[in-house]
Amino acid sequence: MEPALQPVFRAARGRLGGTTVQATAAGLVVALVLSLVGLDLWHAWNARAVALDIAGVRAQSLADSTAQQIARAIDLVDLPLREVQDRVAAGGLDPARAPELDALLRNRARATPQLRDLVVLDQDGRWFASSFASHAEGSAEGREFFQMHRDQLDRDVAISAPYLSRSTGRYSIAISRRLDDAHGRFVGVAVAAMDLSFFDNLCAGLPLGRHGTIVLFRSDAVLLTRWPVLVPVLGKSFADGPLFRDHVRQSPTGAFVTPSMIDGVRRVEAYHRSTELPLVVVIGVAESEALARWRRDFRAHLVGIGLLGTLSGLLGWRLVALWRRQNEAEIETARVMADYRLLAENAGDMIVVNDLVTLERHYVSPASRGIFGFSPEEMIATQPGDQLHPDDRDRVIAIWHGLADGAGEGLSCHRMRHADGSWVWVESKARLVRDAAGRPTGEIVSLVRDVGARIAAERAQRESEARFRAIAENATDMILRIGPDCTRRYVSPACREILGIEPEEMIGHQNPCLIHPDDQSMVADRFAAELRGEGPEIGVYSFRALHRDGHTLWLEARDRVLRDESTGRPIELISMLRDVTERVEQAEALRESEARYRLLAENATDMIIRLTLDGRRVYLSPAYRDILGYDPDELLQGVTGDIVLAADRPKVLATLAELGAGRRDAAAIDYRVHHRDGHLVWVETRVKLVRDAATGTPLEIVGVVRDVSLQKANEEKLRAAREEAERSNRMRSAFFSNMSHELRTPLNAVIGFADLMRQESLGPLGSAKYREYAEDIHASGEHLLAIITDILDFAKLEAGALVLHQESVTLGALVQTSCRLMAARAEQKGVALNYVVTDDMPEAVGDPVRIKQVLLNLLSNAIKFTPVGGRVVVSTSLLADGSPAILVADTGIGIAQEDLSKVIEPFGQVDNARNREGDGTGLGLPLSRRLMEMQGGTLEIASSLGVGTTVTARFQRVADDEGNAALASTG
Repeated sequence: MEPALQPVFRAARGRLGGTTVQATAAGLVVALVLSLVGLDLWHAWNARAVALDIAGVRAQSLADSTAQQIARAIDLVDLPLREVQDRVAAGGLDPARAPELDALLRNRARATPQLRDLVVLDQDGRWFASSFASHAEGSAEGREFFQMHRDQLDRDVAISAPYLSRSTGRYSIAISRRLDDAHGRFVGVAVAAMDLSFFDNLCAGLPLGRHGTIVLFRSDAVLLTRWPVLVPVLGKSFADGPLFRDHVRQSPTGAFVTPSMIDGVRRVEAYHRSTELPLVVVIGVAESEALARWRRDFRAHLVGIGLLGTLSGLLGWRLVALWRRQNEAEIETARVMADYRLLAENAGDMIVVNDLVTLERHYVSPASRGIFGFSPEEMIATQPGDQLHPDDRDRVIAIWHGLADGAGEGLSCHRMRHADGSWVWVESKARLVRDAAGRPTGEIVSLVRDVGARIAAERAQRESEARFRAIAENATDMILRIGPDCTRRYVSPACREILGIEPEEMIGHQNPCLIHPDDQSMVADRFAAELRGEGPEIGVYSFRALHRDGHTLWLEARDRVLRDESTGRPIELISMLRDVTERVEQAEALRESEARYRLLAENATDMIIRLTLDGRRVYLSPAYRDILGYDPDELLQGVTGDIVLAADRPKVLATLAELGAGRRDAAAIDYRVHHRDGHLVWVETRVKLVRDAATGTPLEIVGVVRDVSLQKANEEKLRAAREEAERSNRMRSAFFSNMSHELRTPLNAVIGFADLMRQESLGPLGSAKYREYAEDIHASGEHLLAIITDILDFAKLEAGALVLHQESVTLGALVQTSCRLMAARAEQKGVALNYVVTDDMPEAVGDPVRIKQVLLNLLSNAIKFTPVGGRVVVSTSLLADGSPAILVADTGIGIAQEDLSKVIEPFGQVDNARNREGDGTGLGLPLSRRLMEMQGGTLEIASSLGVGTTVTARFQRVADDEGNAALASTG
């Protein structure tokens, strides 16, 4: 400052030496007066612009915060709409789910204060579900929002024009979303009615002045609501106004001065266009109120200018006297210069002078050290842009360039780099320096202030307010704010769930009627003591309360008194109430349960143990004395494995280690322990890991130990008996197999020689009787061989030694072959044998040899038990499940229903006169059934006594997964 002032004073002293003292003095006085008047008027006019800018900044801040609060309120209303949208997208509008959707809508409507009604409309506009007790008739198909959602694929939220609610008599808006099913087809609309009274409540406390306004527009310029309310303009479009025509489309936020299109009042209007919702919030502050203080100051300036003019006239007469006092004036000037220098050198704000074109710094006050950690010389040596935060650089430089383009001043809040590398938030007010003629001098002077603490405080306050509101509105605990006079100032929505009462019913009242009569005096005494400052900082106590429906519940209160820091007087009490009814009942039940369990443990016949996580005993029930002979006190604090048999000890300790480490929650182990008298006792122990219910941390191990010595002895006997039975079964199978092979060899010789004799291959026998005997020998040998073959096959089945060779089989060919083999026997018996084969039958999976064996057994039985003149029919068929099958049907004697189970058991035969006429061992059908089951098929018998029998052999088809698996396993 001083170097800049010194040339001025030196020039003044030079001019005094060349002219008369009076002329010089007069010129200086006139110049001084005019300069002061012009400077004062210039400052006054700039102060007017600053006042309007400040009003615009404040209005913009209010517009931003109001827009955020409105967006949060609408987002709370939109939340159930999105939930309905997701549910419908997953499951559609199923009428069976309408009651479930009704319940959901009612719950969401009760939980959201801003939400009045929730409705789901189907694709025809009819009511499908709602938060009302009953649905309205009619259709909303003609409504604007319904047609918009139906005709457009946009699934985002939509906001309707305001309308007058018939149920409440207040204006509301409809928040809606399109509903699509899982295929993206339109199935309806979800609509929420939002009462605009929340907007009035939000605006009532804002500092807008007498003529201030808040207007909420839809993004298409339709006016949704206004505060103060003007009903005639609700729902009108203001698209032609300057707000939407000149500002909203260019920038999401801004402020300007304009006369109102609604009431003509000239206002500073700031707006905020929401990026998430189709909304524009406008805050209007009357220009007259914004400039009220400036006008008072300006009038004072005019009075001062008048006085200055008067004084200047008087001073003119005394110019000579003033000249005589020139030396005193110079001394005073030096003192003033020192004062200015002292002010600049010690001011907390930093003063900076920049070149208008290059932006180089010409001067930096010493406050730079305190704000940025740089000396003035270091800052002058650097470019301003290098110190600006990258995100703020273009914006700040644009403000400086705007001064060069004629802007009066620029105000910005931005970040600059500190010497330690951190970023400092500063507020900078820059102004273009002009000479007396109003021409720019080529310099910019800026006042830079550190506002980091203010920014942090504002951010912390916003975050704190948001956290408190989120916590209070969504907490399951009930939060109350109570004044010193016991009047409730705030009650959170959780009171609905806890007490069944709306918050509005409790706010503003003192009545203790919700507290149980027996606890009212206790609660009143606690409240009074807390207000007096007695007891802990946070008071915790429990009391009983009465629900609206009359039942009693337990509440736990946590109270804290807020006090005036200067006087210590209580301001209000914050109380958090939690429903602990279940905890109180559980504690009571736990006490009763502990008593019962202790009684059970002390008298149980099984041993009950409690172990630490490292396996040390902390409790043993008295049953230890009866089972193992030890007194429980002898084994306490010991390790579990110390009485376990050494061979079983590793298993026991490993199991307990896994439980103690939390890798398992339960286990059951059998092991042997030493009785006090030395003998071994088999015990079964079931142990379980006990965890903390809240954190899941392992706490201890509990177990029940049972003496299973008798059970183990029985199991050993059972095992020995089973092994003996299996050995006997193997011996029987081996006996049958060996005997069958031993009988086959001589039988083949008998059959062969008998065949030679009956065919007289070596010559005539000489007697017809010999031929007849040969025929009987051959037939008896064949019959005995068939019996032995069946017994051998059955023995192989029993021993698991029979091997199948499965492949794709054409059933028709096997039927034809088998029928040709049995044709002679049927003809000999006088029975008609026919077969029917389907050409398009799918191939089956099976062993052709075993399938043929099954067919021959079935045909043999059918012919055997069908009387002369009867008929046997063999056919192929495709069953209802697509399986190929062979059916053997006869018109024989049939089987009674009660005997069907006998004929499929080994050696099982029905004992009646007609059956005794045939021969056989009773192995044919059981063997056939077992062979079919081994091939993945079944054998089913349907019969009526005296009518006939039908046997169905069902096979797997080649195309089946099971059939392919059978082929693969065989291959």
